[in-house]
This record gives sequence, C-alpha cells and structure tokens, in this order.
Amino acid sequence: SLPENALRTRAFAPLPRGGGARGLSAPDSPLSLCGERRQCWPYTARKLRDICCRQAQSQNYRKNRRVVERFTTVYLLLMINLALFSLDHLAKVHIVKWFYLNHRHPKWWQYVTAMFCHNGWDHLSNNLFMLYVFGKMVEEEEGSWGLGLTYLLCGIVSNVVSKVFLAANYVTVGASGAIFGLIVVGLLSKARLSWRMPVEMLSVGPFVYQHLAKEIQMARQTGGVDPTRGTNHVAHLAGAATAGALVWAGRSIGDRLSRDGKKL
Repeated sequence: SLPENALRTRAFAPLPRGGGARGLSAPDSPLSLCGERRQCWPYTARKLRDICCRQAQSQNYRKNRRVVERFTTVYLLLMINLALFSLDHLAKVHIVKWFYLNHRHPKWWQYVTAMFCHNGWDHLSNNLFMLYVFGKMVEEEEGSWGLGLTYLLCGIVSNVVSKVFLAANYVTVGASGAIFGLIVVGLLSKARLSWRMPVEMLSVGPFVYQHLAKEIQMARQTGGVDPTRGTNHVAHLAGAATAGALVWAGRSIGDRLSRDGKKL
C-alpha cells in the first residue's frame, strides 16, 4: 500500500498558476476538477487495483510455496523412516520386527517395509542425511513421483537381490539400497548439455565414483556382507544398478516418443 500523499501525487497534477479550475484551493475534491483532471482518477484506480492484485498474487504464491515445501515426497520419506525408528527403538513396538526382511521365512510385504527400518541411530542418521541431499536433487529433476518410484523400485530390487545372494540366516533392514539408487539417478540426471553440467559433474561425480568403487571392492573382499559392521554391499550395488537401468530405460523411451512425435 502507498501513503496518502503518494496517492495524491499519482492521481492529481498540480494546479496551474493563474488558470485551470477556478475557485478550488486544493486538489482534494477530484470530482469537482476539470474534465482533464477527472480522467486521471480512473487511471489511478486501475494502477492501485493492479498493485493490490500483484501483492495478493505474491502473498498467495508465498503461501502456496510454503505448503508445497512442507509436503514434498522427500520429507514424507524422511518422516516414515523416523516414525518406524521411533516405534521400533524408542517405543519398543515389537510388531515392527515383522517389517524386517527375514531371509529364512520372507513375507511379501517385507521387501517394501525393510527399506524403512534401521538397526540403530548411526545407521538411520547416515541414511537420512543421504536421503535428504540426494532425494532433493532427484525430486528437483524428476519430480515427486520420480523420487518416490526411484526410492521404491531401487529398494525393492536391492532387497530381492539380497535375499537371492545372501545366506538364509541374514535379516535385512535399511534404506541404503534405495539411497544408492538416488545417488546414481541424481548424478545421471545432471548429465545434460548445459553450462552447469561440468560444475555439477565435478562436484558430485568424484563422490559417487569413490563410493561405488569402494562398494565393489568391499563386496569382493567380504562376499557381499561386512561381518564386522553388518554392511550389505550387495544391496548397495543392486540399488545403484537398478537406478542406472531406470535412467537408461527412461531416456530410451523418451527419445523414441520424441522421434515418433516428429514423424507424426
């Protein structure tokens, strides 16, 4: 909103000396001004209306933006992981143990629920940090549905591969397989021809390469699972491979659709 003197300055021109509307001492009565000055009043009303509309749109945009930021998929995933950890380790709700992937007697839902469970605070905090960083990166490029599908598919495939290749006495928990998938998708989604690509690849690429190389080395040395720390390297590599396949399939389908569109 503008101050009163600013409104008057915009609405009325100063009275000319020795002429103009006779008998008026000040421009406080717009309806009594000459016809030329009365034409300024509708113009000012339109300008004030435009200013108010812009302010209202700006306020609605900021309000809607705050709502969207509160309910993105990455925050939903973070809250689910935190909620199950609280029920499992703080509230001691024993039914959460049924969400673990039991390799000896697996249930179909455990391939999904195991990616939201963790065996300790250090395990959870590391995964939440990576989920927050790379989850927001994937959501920025692929959208909320892209983030959710990538997380679920990479997590499910990593749990299936763990069940197939690991012994029956293991129990699998954790979102590491899904998060390794997000890391790969986050890197490959930035690999586009633009001036930002070299900076982004040099910033994120070495980190991803070092982690993948370390996972391959540890998987060879330990046979898939670190016996001292219980790290499931098989799940990590399976999630990363699934993410690479998803990116390749998505781009192949997109290129084919674009070519078909050009032919039409």
